[in-house]
Amino acid sequence: MTDTRDVDMIQAGIGLLTAVPALSGKVFNSPLPNPLPAPPYVAVRAVVSWPDDPDGMGLNGLVTRAVVRWFVYSVGATQQAAWEVAQLVRGALLNARPTIAGMQPGFIRDDFEGEPDPNEITGSVLVTITHTYRLTCDT
Repeated sequence: MTDTRDVDMIQAGIGLLTAVPALSGKVFNSPLPNPLPAPPYVAVRAVVSWPDDPDGMGLNGLVTRAVVRWFVYSVGATQQAAWEVAQLVRGALLNARPTIAGMQPGFIRDDFEGEPDPNEITGSVLVTITHTYRLTCDT
């Protein structure tokens, strides 16, 4: 059985990204299409955890706090193009507070920024910039 809260938390971030006009049709939740789309585009993977954290527990000892992380790969044909995509992603996610049924979300934060990674496996150069965005939600 799928916990719809997990799905709703993941979709909240993806929805914010797909709402950006410049990213329309360019946001892909795994798996990526085959063949790969022409850059620029954004690939997203996400995971939800319910950590054992004393601050995120009810008086009854049950976990009441979830954390969703989106691993976002901003892809461009050049480093400049990848930066531009990463800036669009940041503008959509950072400091956003999405509405999620049954949850009380905080603000989305940027957990980690990776260095630009050129990749020539596809036969052409693609530059990927990786960010991890995090959202904490209480029930």
